[in-house]
Amino acid sequence: MSNSEKRGKKAITVAIYMLLVTWILLLLLLIAVYALRLQGYNSFYEWKNRNQTETVRPLVVTPAPVAGAGTDKAEGTENIPVTQRPEQTGTAEESFDSGESREPENVSEKTPEKTPEKENVPEQVTALALTGQEAIDEEIRYQAAKFFGEEVPVCYISYETGIYFSVVFQQGEKLLPLVYNRETQQQVTGSKMMKETYFAIIKERLQTEVRQRFPEEAGSSFVTYEELYQVEDYEQFYMTEDSLVFYFDENTLTENSHAPFCYEVELSEAEAFFYNKLDGSPNGHAIRELDPEAKMIALTFDDGPYSKIEEKLITLLESYDAKATFFFLGHRAEEWYPEMPGKLYAAGHEVASHTYSHELNFDVVSAEELWTEVNRTNLVLAKACGYAPEYIRFPGGSAGKTGKVPMLVVNWDMDSVDYADKNTENGDRIIFERLLNSSYFDDGSIVLLHSIYENSYGAVELLLPYLKEQGYELVTLSELFYYKCRDKELEPGVVYFDGQGNTKRVKRRE
Repeated sequence: MSNSEKRGKKAITVAIYMLLVTWILLLLLLIAVYALRLQGYNSFYEWKNRNQTETVRPLVVTPAPVAGAGTDKAEGTENIPVTQRPEQTGTAEESFDSGESREPENVSEKTPEKTPEKENVPEQVTALALTGQEAIDEEIRYQAAKFFGEEVPVCYISYETGIYFSVVFQQGEKLLPLVYNRETQQQVTGSKMMKETYFAIIKERLQTEVRQRFPEEAGSSFVTYEELYQVEDYEQFYMTEDSLVFYFDENTLTENSHAPFCYEVELSEAEAFFYNKLDGSPNGHAIRELDPEAKMIALTFDDGPYSKIEEKLITLLESYDAKATFFFLGHRAEEWYPEMPGKLYAAGHEVASHTYSHELNFDVVSAEELWTEVNRTNLVLAKACGYAPEYIRFPGGSAGKTGKVPMLVVNWDMDSVDYADKNTENGDRIIFERLLNSSYFDDGSIVLLHSIYENSYGAVELLLPYLKEQGYELVTLSELFYYKCRDKELEPGVVYFDGQGNTKRVKRRE
């Protein structure tokens, strides 16, 4: 055998031995992984850190799609997906610097309870100093002590979002999310933070999610739209830099067979439904300072947006220092004139809901149809204006008898019937004179017009100088109710016909 043949045979032998060793190592690795799995570990990292706090990640439900949601960073942690729980995301030594405090207006929050005796609180809880503001940290320690009992170590993650501070404690599958206003130093709950109309939107989305995740055949009671919604179910939440995350305890939304889970939405979407913005300032239209004894009238315009008319109305109303309320259709705002609601809102006018399609009779529709129309329109207008509508007017003045919505339903006591003369020659004057002759203007009147007809615009040109001469202030619905209904508490879902809070149309003239 030649030397070259010997070297070739030796090389083949070495290659076979190396391949055999590699197979043996792979087999040993597989055996090791299998052994770890049998002991409940998902990785060598978990086995290495087996003496640290073990965290069970709860089931997470996320809407699809959630643009902009992903990760957030808590103080002293790595980037952690907001739809998952941290392995060990905080220690009792973590803290945040406190800032200047001021008292915002229109904030209704939970009053802190007193902390229990320190000897009943685990040491890691008594050491918690998350915000550096003792009133908040004392309340957090109290809540954490009730949540953990004698269980230690304490596992949590925390976030700062504007003036709000969120901390989320975890024990097994259960979470304790807490949100505090750092300016008022009080805890904030879901019903005090955001409008009930947003819970209705989340409810509509959850209906599909819960049915998919907890089907009846798996042992869970079938979830109906009505069963999914109780305000108290949405009290637990927290905020990250980009997201609002609702937390639901086990079996909150079905009678059985569902574990605790979270539901995440874009914070930018949710903020439009907050009573106060993330910087603490009141959300929505500012009420102008007016003489409360002055006569006031609200002009309201249905069926828009339609830029051709509304662009001119902005200029015309401004020349008389007049504000108005526009009841917009969701599909027109979404598909044809998406910029118009925001322009009117920026000019100080009020944008309200006229439902999405104008095609349904809301006296007879199903609950699903009703809420699809209401929720879809609220989302479109909230996105356009950065603020969700306060008021709704159903097409044709229907009261929405199939179900009450958590919004003020506003009709009118003076009807211009402008649609009847939208194409009539001199229709603008006919509309104007009809308003003068068929009824009479009164303090607190709500006038129905439409912002899609040229003759309606012409009628407003004639109407504004007349009303100014009669000493009327032209105001938004919010201003009208603020000044004329101070002695009444308006109830969501009830139909109002004028600024005096009448729930029936008052006959002005024989």
